[in-house]
Amino acid sequence: MKTAVSVIVPIYNVEEYLARCLDSIAAQSFKDFEVVMVDDYSTDNSRKIAEEYCTKYDNFLLYNSAHKGVANARNTGVEKANGEYIAFVDSDDFVEPDYLKELYLTAVNNNADISTCNYAKYYQKNGRYHVIMLRKPFEKVYTNKKFTRMNLNDIRVRSYLWNKLWRRSLFTDNGIRFNDIYFEDIAICPQLMHSANKVAVTGRCLYNYTQRSGSIMSSAMFEKITGYTYTLALMRNFFERHGCYGDYKRIFWKLCICVSFANLYNVTKVHIKNHSIKNYFTHIKVSFIGPLYYRRRKFTATDGDPEMKFVLKD
Repeated sequence: MKTAVSVIVPIYNVEEYLARCLDSIAAQSFKDFEVVMVDDYSTDNSRKIAEEYCTKYDNFLLYNSAHKGVANARNTGVEKANGEYIAFVDSDDFVEPDYLKELYLTAVNNNADISTCNYAKYYQKNGRYHVIMLRKPFEKVYTNKKFTRMNLNDIRVRSYLWNKLWRRSLFTDNGIRFNDIYFEDIAICPQLMHSANKVAVTGRCLYNYTQRSGSIMSSAMFEKITGYTYTLALMRNFFERHGCYGDYKRIFWKLCICVSFANLYNVTKVHIKNHSIKNYFTHIKVSFIGPLYYRRRKFTATDGDPEMKFVLKD
């Protein structure tokens, strides 16, 4: 059945947070939506909780993923979605009651393929909220190229899926799929933004991101650093294939340099935490080579070419 918005919720071992997440979605003031939950074969009570919501609400649907991670779960969600627009909500986060209404009206009233809102970090330990993204609201409508440049700047516009509403055809018409790497959203968001007609912004704070220990963003492991670096290759390949790399070349180069320094910081942080200098200089060298390699080389390889990856091993 067609609906205005499909809310995609990937699920994997989040029994402590899942009910809070699903309750916040069920309480939306906007009613024309479905919830596409994709369970990645959880081993705790997450699936049971999701099944209870399917029993309670007709618009809550549950599907299985192939136990291949969040990227595959999101791809499954997009395939199953019936909405004109898609929203992504992480299963340990929660949203404000007007989250869907505000994003949907912002998109529709401006005939925009994408709308985005402010968000807050919620610190699980002490219950503190901190508005983090668009500290000063800048409600406006942007062209796709302008907003993509802002995203590549990685300052005010970040590559987060969950504080945005995406027209589903951006995925289906452009063959855009999530790659099975860490930080896959960093690679996907610029592709979707460039493919959009325009992006509409509301300054309202509508999404609450839970900051908790053990999450992907709170630990710097070598495989994650490699995935972060590889997103640059995926971005450039997309821009090259679509003949628009020249539009973003200078800012892409700047991003590559920023990633090099971010890698330097994260590699050093891991070694200090582990009280070890073993392979430190090798890791530093590789973490710098990756971003600079993607900055210099004109790609003809496919996104899956393993020769384009620089793997950091512990």
